[in-house]
Amino acid sequence: IGYATPYFNTNINLWRSSQLLEVSPDEISQLNVNWPQNPEWNFSIQNQENKAPELIHQNKTIENANISLLSGYLLLCSNFSRETGDIAGINKDIPRRDSIINSTPIITFDYTLTNKKHISISIFDNPNFEDTEVNANTTNTETVQTKLFWIKSSEESNLWLTQGVLI
Repeated sequence: IGYATPYFNTNINLWRSSQLLEVSPDEISQLNVNWPQNPEWNFSIQNQENKAPELIHQNKTIENANISLLSGYLLLCSNFSRETGDIAGINKDIPRRDSIINSTPIITFDYTLTNKKHISISIFDNPNFEDTEVNANTTNTETVQTKLFWIKSSEESNLWLTQGVLI
Protein backbone atom coordinates (compact mmCIF):
# COMPACT_ATOMS: atom_id res chain seq x y z
CA ILE A 1 0.00 0.00 0.00
CA GLY A 2 1.37 3.40 -0.92
CA TYR A 3 0.17 6.95 -0.99
CA ALA A 4 0.66 10.00 -3.15
CA THR A 5 2.64 12.83 -1.68
CA PRO A 6 3.29 16.35 -2.96
CA TYR A 7 6.99 15.85 -2.17
CA PHE A 8 7.51 13.41 -5.04
CA ASN A 9 8.45 14.88 -8.41
CA THR A 10 9.49 13.17 -11.63
CA ASN A 11 11.50 16.19 -12.82
CA ILE A 12 15.09 14.96 -12.54
CA ASN A 13 16.43 18.53 -12.36
CA LEU A 14 14.71 18.90 -8.99
CA TRP A 15 16.70 15.93 -7.70
CA ARG A 16 20.10 17.36 -8.62
CA SER A 17 22.48 18.58 -5.97
CA SER A 18 22.38 22.33 -5.47
CA GLN A 19 26.17 22.30 -5.12
CA LEU A 20 28.15 23.53 -8.12
CA LEU A 21 31.32 22.83 -6.20
CA GLU A 22 31.69 20.70 -3.10
CA VAL A 23 35.22 19.63 -2.21
CA SER A 24 37.27 19.38 0.93
CA PRO A 25 39.68 22.30 1.41
CA ASP A 26 42.43 19.66 1.47
CA GLU A 27 41.50 18.74 -2.13
CA ILE A 28 42.34 22.28 -3.32
CA SER A 29 46.01 22.44 -4.26
CA GLN A 30 45.73 25.96 -5.69
CA LEU A 31 43.00 28.58 -5.75
CA ASN A 32 43.39 31.58 -8.06
CA VAL A 33 41.02 34.44 -7.25
CA ASN A 34 40.68 36.79 -10.21
CA TRP A 35 38.98 40.17 -10.24
CA PRO A 36 38.83 41.04 -13.98
CA GLN A 37 37.75 44.63 -13.33
CA ASN A 38 40.36 45.12 -10.57
CA PRO A 39 43.35 42.90 -11.42
CA GLU A 40 45.44 44.46 -8.66
CA TRP A 41 43.21 42.49 -6.25
CA ASN A 42 44.07 39.11 -7.83
CA PHE A 43 45.76 36.53 -5.62
CA SER A 44 46.38 32.80 -5.27
CA ILE A 45 46.45 30.44 -2.36
CA GLN A 46 48.88 27.55 -2.68
CA ASN A 47 47.76 24.64 -0.53
CA GLN A 48 50.34 21.87 -0.59
CA GLU A 49 50.12 18.72 1.50
CA ASN A 50 52.03 18.85 4.80
CA LYS A 51 52.70 22.55 4.34
CA ALA A 52 50.92 25.69 5.55
CA PRO A 53 48.89 27.50 2.85
CA GLU A 54 50.70 30.37 1.16
CA LEU A 55 49.29 33.61 -0.22
CA ILE A 56 50.75 34.55 -3.58
CA HIS A 57 50.21 38.08 -4.83
CA GLN A 58 49.46 38.79 -8.49
CA ASN A 59 53.13 39.64 -9.09
CA LYS A 60 54.04 36.08 -7.97
CA THR A 61 55.55 37.15 -4.63
CA ILE A 62 54.67 35.16 -1.52
CA GLU A 63 52.96 37.40 1.02
CA ASN A 64 53.17 37.04 4.77
CA ALA A 65 49.60 36.08 5.69
CA ASN A 66 47.66 34.66 8.62
CA ILE A 67 47.50 30.89 8.07
CA SER A 68 44.15 30.62 9.89
CA LEU A 69 42.62 33.22 7.57
CA LEU A 70 43.96 31.44 4.48
CA SER A 71 42.60 28.11 5.74
CA GLY A 72 39.26 29.77 6.46
CA TYR A 73 39.15 31.27 2.96
CA LEU A 74 39.82 27.84 1.44
CA LEU A 75 37.00 26.44 3.57
CA LEU A 76 34.59 29.17 2.41
CA CYS A 77 35.56 28.59 -1.22
CA SER A 78 35.29 24.80 -1.04
CA ASN A 79 31.54 24.90 -1.53
CA PHE A 80 29.42 26.92 -3.98
CA SER A 81 25.69 26.42 -4.08
CA ARG A 82 23.11 27.42 -6.65
CA GLU A 83 19.36 27.78 -6.66
CA THR A 84 17.49 24.55 -6.23
CA GLY A 85 14.91 23.40 -8.69
CA ASP A 86 14.58 23.33 -12.42
CA ILE A 87 17.16 24.86 -14.74
CA ALA A 88 16.96 28.67 -14.77
CA GLY A 89 14.78 30.02 -17.58
CA ILE A 90 17.59 32.16 -18.98
CA ASN A 91 19.24 28.97 -20.25
CA LYS A 92 16.39 28.58 -22.75
CA ASP A 93 17.29 31.98 -24.23
CA ILE A 94 20.71 31.01 -25.57
CA PRO A 95 21.75 34.46 -26.94
CA ARG A 96 20.88 36.12 -23.61
CA ARG A 97 22.61 33.39 -21.58
CA ASP A 98 25.70 33.60 -23.79
CA SER A 99 25.79 37.39 -23.51
CA ILE A 100 26.11 37.01 -19.73
CA ILE A 101 28.66 34.19 -19.96
CA ASN A 102 30.73 36.26 -22.42
CA SER A 103 30.56 39.38 -20.26
CA THR A 104 33.20 40.24 -17.67
CA PRO A 105 32.52 38.42 -14.40
CA ILE A 106 32.74 40.19 -11.07
CA ILE A 107 35.06 37.46 -9.78
CA THR A 108 36.34 34.09 -10.93
CA PHE A 109 37.62 31.30 -8.72
CA ASP A 110 39.98 28.96 -10.59
CA TYR A 111 40.67 25.70 -8.78
CA THR A 112 43.41 23.17 -9.28
CA LEU A 113 42.51 20.10 -7.27
CA THR A 114 44.93 17.52 -5.91
CA ASN A 115 43.76 15.10 -8.63
CA LYS A 116 44.94 17.73 -11.21
CA LYS A 117 41.36 18.57 -12.22
CA HIS A 118 40.69 22.23 -13.04
CA ILE A 119 37.36 23.84 -12.19
CA SER A 120 36.35 27.45 -12.64
CA ILE A 121 33.47 29.22 -10.89
CA SER A 122 32.51 32.66 -12.26
CA ILE A 123 30.11 35.08 -10.64
CA PHE A 124 28.32 37.64 -12.81
CA ASP A 125 26.28 40.67 -11.93
CA ASN A 126 22.52 40.32 -12.13
CA PRO A 127 21.14 43.85 -11.98
CA ASN A 128 17.54 42.74 -12.55
CA PHE A 129 17.11 40.53 -9.51
CA GLU A 130 16.93 41.17 -5.81
CA ASP A 131 15.36 39.05 -3.15
CA THR A 132 14.38 39.60 0.44
CA GLU A 133 15.30 37.70 3.53
CA VAL A 134 14.27 38.06 7.13
CA ASN A 135 16.89 38.79 9.79
CA ALA A 136 15.44 37.87 13.15
CA ASN A 137 16.87 37.85 16.63
CA THR A 138 15.38 38.02 20.11
CA THR A 139 14.87 41.79 20.06
CA ASN A 140 14.33 42.71 16.43
CA THR A 141 13.04 41.36 13.15
CA GLU A 142 13.72 43.09 9.87
CA THR A 143 13.41 42.38 6.18
CA VAL A 144 16.52 43.08 4.14
CA GLN A 145 17.24 43.11 0.41
CA THR A 146 19.77 40.59 -0.79
CA LYS A 147 21.49 40.61 -4.15
CA LEU A 148 21.14 37.70 -6.54
CA PHE A 149 24.03 36.84 -8.85
CA TRP A 150 24.48 34.63 -11.88
CA ILE A 151 26.95 31.80 -11.22
CA LYS A 152 28.59 29.55 -13.79
CA SER A 153 30.74 26.47 -13.35
CA SER A 154 33.15 25.25 -16.00
CA GLU A 155 31.61 21.83 -15.36
CA GLU A 156 28.35 22.66 -17.17
CA SER A 157 26.81 25.06 -19.67
CA ASN A 158 23.97 26.41 -17.52
CA LEU A 159 23.81 29.68 -15.62
CA TRP A 160 22.29 29.53 -12.15
CA LEU A 161 21.12 32.04 -9.59
CA THR A 162 22.87 32.30 -6.26
CA GLN A 163 22.74 34.73 -3.38
CA GLY A 164 24.64 35.48 -0.24
CA VAL A 165 27.99 35.31 -2.03
CA LEU A 166 30.82 36.26 0.28
CA ILE A 167 33.53 37.75 -1.89
